[in-house]
Amino acid sequence: MQPIKHPLGRLLIHLSLWVVVFVSAIPFAWAILQSLKTKKMAHSRTPVFWFKPTFEHYSDLWLKRVPANIATILWGLLAIIVILFLISAFAKHLPVSRRVVNWSIVGVVILILWGLPEIVRTAEFYDYFLNTVIIGIGTVIISISFASLSAYALSRYAGIAGVVLILFALALRSLPRLAFTLPYYFIARITDLYDTHALVIITLVAVNQPFAMY
Repeated sequence: MQPIKHPLGRLLIHLSLWVVVFVSAIPFAWAILQSLKTKKMAHSRTPVFWFKPTFEHYSDLWLKRVPANIATILWGLLAIIVILFLISAFAKHLPVSRRVVNWSIVGVVILILWGLPEIVRTAEFYDYFLNTVIIGIGTVIISISFASLSAYALSRYAGIAGVVLILFALALRSLPRLAFTLPYYFIARITDLYDTHALVIITLVAVNQPFAMY
């Protein structure tokens, strides 16, 4: 396919792409605006576009008690995020390897996430958020690590063996989740992994591994 070189054609393509981006971003922008409104304005039949933003919903969701120096804390977190972004953007100009920079940034983010409850009184939702981060990152790393190796091995099979194996794996993926509940429960009780992050990660990796391989 030859690239379009005519200026008018390229302009139309760019305009079309920007229209798609704008339309796709409208739901996200509207959700953010709704979160900054009071309940009365958010549930108003007539859409409210001009209003004084409020952060009470965020404070109710994330904090048990709003500290007096919340503005200082937020500005400090914003400054740390900006600094980490700049370090990542200009990592190639630093006298250390990119890997060291990346792991340092990850370490700083982990310290912030674990240390934030010591600075402010976070609500239960923050614990749910941390659980989601731990389980999500753990599941993705393990799933990709195993699935990439398995997928490569299946792709090297000669003949129809690889196709049969991947279809069989996908057939297992289509089983209802409740079919795995009791086996995983008994395994968790035997291995003392009940009610732990490790059990949820192992379960999600096992259930989603066929699709990850595919």
